[in-house]
Amino acid sequence: MDNNNKSTNYMEQKSCKNTDTTKQNERENTIMLDKKVINNVKTLSFDDIMNFWPSNRTVFREIKDNLFDIVPMIGAGLSQNITKDGVSFPTWERLLRQYAEQMGAKERAIIEWELDAGNYENAAERLADIVGERALLTYIRQEFSTDKIDIEKLKTSTIAEVVKLFSKRPEPLRKSHGR
Repeated sequence: MDNNNKSTNYMEQKSCKNTDTTKQNERENTIMLDKKVINNVKTLSFDDIMNFWPSNRTVFREIKDNLFDIVPMIGAGLSQNITKDGVSFPTWERLLRQYAEQMGAKERAIIEWELDAGNYENAAERLADIVGERALLTYIRQEFSTDKIDIEKLKTSTIAEVVKLFSKRPEPLRKSHGR
């Protein structure tokens, strides 16, 4: 075997070991997170989240560096841990299915077909067409009522951190029109 082949072979082995180490770290972090969830530890620390996946810190830095160019889109999952004991917010799918249960068989089948296909927006639009936008919005407001929120949980939640993060935006530049 010549020196070039030995060098290439060594580099391939080293690359495989690094990949194996990364995969092992990912497995360990996943197991750690799973244990916390299984043991009903609902609040994860910032470090838990950052260490969960190797790229999390990099992504966080990119978000932080480009904060003023980002519009946050927060999913329902973030609100699951801020409700009062014994109460929970439904997922969007569950919310739409619950409302569809009140429909006739034909309408319910149409909504369920959209949901089964993962078309939540289409399902919501179809519901709004059937019952009216105002009725659907009233139902959504009832299901996501602030009465269900535990204020103390909210203060220490990820949502509160996101609000803090995005409340630091500078005022938009205003043109003075010669005044």
